[in-house]
Amino acid sequence: MKPSSPKTLLATAVLAVLTAETAFAQLEEVIVTAERREASIQDTPISIEALTERDIQERGINNNLDLLNSVVGIQGYGSPAGGSSTAFVIRGIGDGQPQIDVDPATGRYVDGVYIGKNQGSSPDIVDLARIEILKGPQGTLSGRNSTSGAINYISKAPSDEMGLTVRGTIGNYSAQEYSVRADIPLSDTFRTAISVNDRQRDAFYDNTNPNMDGFNSIDRDGFRVALAWDATDRLSVDYAYSQSNVNGELDNWNKPTGLNPSTAALNGYLAAGGDPANVPIDSTSQIATVQALAGGVAQSVQFGLLPNLPQIQQFLGWSNDFVDWANGVLDDGDSYFGAGSSDVASFADVENETHTLTVNYELSEAVSIKYIYGDRTMNDRSLSDLDGIDNSVASGVRSSLTLQTIGGALFGQVVPASLPFCTATFQVGPCPAGQEAAFTNIPIVSDDPRDPTVPTYNFSLALDMIDAINANGDDGIFWTDLANSYEQESHELQILGSTDSLDWVVGFYDWEDFGEMRNIQNPTYTLASSASRGFDAGGDAQSVFGEVTWRASDKWSFTAGLRYNEETKYMTYRWRDFPAGGVAAYIGNAINDSITNALTLSGTEAFVRSQFP
Repeated sequence: MKPSSPKTLLATAVLAVLTAETAFAQLEEVIVTAERREASIQDTPISIEALTERDIQERGINNNLDLLNSVVGIQGYGSPAGGSSTAFVIRGIGDGQPQIDVDPATGRYVDGVYIGKNQGSSPDIVDLARIEILKGPQGTLSGRNSTSGAINYISKAPSDEMGLTVRGTIGNYSAQEYSVRADIPLSDTFRTAISVNDRQRDAFYDNTNPNMDGFNSIDRDGFRVALAWDATDRLSVDYAYSQSNVNGELDNWNKPTGLNPSTAALNGYLAAGGDPANVPIDSTSQIATVQALAGGVAQSVQFGLLPNLPQIQQFLGWSNDFVDWANGVLDDGDSYFGAGSSDVASFADVENETHTLTVNYELSEAVSIKYIYGDRTMNDRSLSDLDGIDNSVASGVRSSLTLQTIGGALFGQVVPASLPFCTATFQVGPCPAGQEAAFTNIPIVSDDPRDPTVPTYNFSLALDMIDAINANGDDGIFWTDLANSYEQESHELQILGSTDSLDWVVGFYDWEDFGEMRNIQNPTYTLASSASRGFDAGGDAQSVFGEVTWRASDKWSFTAGLRYNEETKYMTYRWRDFPAGGVAAYIGNAINDSITNALTLSGTEAFVRSQFP
């Protein structure tokens, strides 16, 4: 047996060498365009990884997000809103927030056209031939926003042979995916290709709310039309139009894993020297606050201080439900049961449209000119339940914010007997400078027929809040509605040349973009509170660049490059924050119109009806 061992080891070694040589030969055949010209990946002095069409299919890569699990050295995350945006981290440098006012650190290119923003950039990409991942700064040729690297998506060109390719996949959770590509050459010099794809999958997770869909589904489609024209032996023109969509994909679900402390508990924690950056989320103070309010209301009813109305009993039942739910969160915060909760439909819609035009002209065998035009629009909307709680009356629980507000109103702790008011502006609050004489305090007079002279508005307010929740079906607590629209246009001119020892490229780049973001945050229905955050942002940029590589010998080459950028950015904020002053300000904001109308009519006193829209 001993003599055979060396032979076995030798055979293994020879096999390994042969395998390595075969793999090396295969790598030599991979052509990349990382330096703006076609070259073997082995001759490209850049840290680069190239995925061929076969690699893309075998690894199931459809979009930016799929690269995170397919390429070594790339980390990142997908946005909660259906994964329609992806943030990359390459060599320790991250993209930052996926927003249309943030320039990513990793440049993304589709057929040479730079994708300006991270937001909405991860729908499926149709008909890929190759993906090139360049790691490290790519400033000279890729320009701005390629600090950590660049990712080039190269689409398949129309074939000069008639062909039809159909692929399909099915799986569990009703997963189905298909793609169809038709190559249609119209002449020896004019070719077309049409590609269509569709990918769907049911939700991974159920929803405890029977009136809402589940979480984490897939619903995407797209198509691409490509035209290729060889106008002359030296001039070629390529045009493509593509559209990719995310169609109401159900959001990932947010699971409550703890409870923040109440304001009083937080202040006590900070006063005791607690770290404000590491506030514990296992606090029972919210539970204690709700229990104290509910206990006080129950005793007030028992001793005749509050009437035993159906709304009061419902408040007590809601409080008990919250206490049970909150204790369950603290006990099982780290457990996952395959189901989440929400009271609004959480989804993402994204639409991308892109036009690309590439014109190549060979001045000579050594010098060529390339022009690349890109035009892209993106529109997206996402609705998200931030707290991961089912606040619906039928199947969920009330938020502690709602219960504390109702409980406080029952004890007269929410709305004061009067509100500060400016008769010059007809608004709650102080008067502007120069109009201080118009300031007054407006009494809040109850419409309670039992005693219209006593400000018992708080009690009526509490009852109306409970009625409003029942009528609406839920609290409407802690959700956000976000919409973005974005458009970009770019022009790039390149002049490329080669000699026996030099490869060089010079170019000019022109860029313009504009985007709008609108976000309604945390509309708390019964508290009449919301904040709208928005902005308009855009800019333009021009740059000139050049790079030259000198091949000193077969083993040595030297590359130098330079790029000059000139850029202008602008932003207009459209901001309406939450009312200041706590819950009292929420209520004051809600009844402001009633006070204004009353003063306009009578000029004397405000008559406020305790109603909420």
